[in-house]
Amino acid sequence: ITFTAVRTDTDAGIPNIPVMAIDRTNPGPPNIGFTNNSGVATLKVSPDFKGVVMANPGGSGGPGEKKGGGPVAQLEWWQELLGIGTAMAQQAGFQSDLAQLYAITPPQKVSAGDSATIKFKKANFAVNVRVVDVDGNLVSDQGFVSARPAGTTIYGGGFGGQTKGGLATINTVEGANTFKVFFGPDSQYVGQSKTITVTSSGSSADLVALKKNVTVKGKILDGGNGNSVIADESLGLMIGFFTKDGDFSMGKYNPTDGDFVGNMPPGVEFRIGVASMDAIMGEGVRADGYVPSVSNKTYSAKANETVTADQILFK
Repeated sequence: ITFTAVRTDTDAGIPNIPVMAIDRTNPGPPNIGFTNNSGVATLKVSPDFKGVVMANPGGSGGPGEKKGGGPVAQLEWWQELLGIGTAMAQQAGFQSDLAQLYAITPPQKVSAGDSATIKFKKANFAVNVRVVDVDGNLVSDQGFVSARPAGTTIYGGGFGGQTKGGLATINTVEGANTFKVFFGPDSQYVGQSKTITVTSSGSSADLVALKKNVTVKGKILDGGNGNSVIADESLGLMIGFFTKDGDFSMGKYNPTDGDFVGNMPPGVEFRIGVASMDAIMGEGVRADGYVPSVSNKTYSAKANETVTADQILFK
């Protein structure tokens, strides 16, 4: 399979980026290669190969609608978390110009002997972001701001960067963008999503962070084993509390006793999600693992109250 990666701002090929071909008829490890100095890669595949091919210049390919293939579908709200890690890897491991590229062509369906071209556009609209509390004061807790075109379905994260003293500059694309700010589980804040129409570079956006003073706790139970407590570090269980708008706060799982704990703002309705790291990363559920769970029930409480809600998993 011959693959070409082209950037639309210069019409030049994109060199030295990873290219992946995934066989849909004979599942197995993907065929991986790198583009040469002209942006062309040749992937060796089996004669009966039928699947999709894609490329990720910044590690995730940035925002852009992806249809017709791609990695295993993930829990939507965990994609946000994965996107943070991806965008941070872009910052650390790739030149900024390359990390600003995103696919405007979806993964291409191909067979052995085919050629495919995917075009990439550059996100060059800088947005100056302020993360503030409800009183308009800058939030000093370090967070991570992400931006993606509103309404798109993407794999992984959009563009983003860390805040410093409540400030960040994010490069994204023209038009309506949904901005979110994430904080670690030890932060006292949770961010609120905001959709902003970006019309020029140098636009500004204020994102509000709500203080968390509702405690959420419980145990992780095995529904197939008499609701016994699940205390297993090898599962890599992760806990998230998320709202209908997709904003979420991370909780903490204690594998020693099977407890989890976290915090949410008062008056905000949320659900509780539990998933193993394997499932979050799109690798599926291991043979002895538990199926990811999202609570059917929504929870909410007043300031300084405690929500106790055990979560039941099944294999």
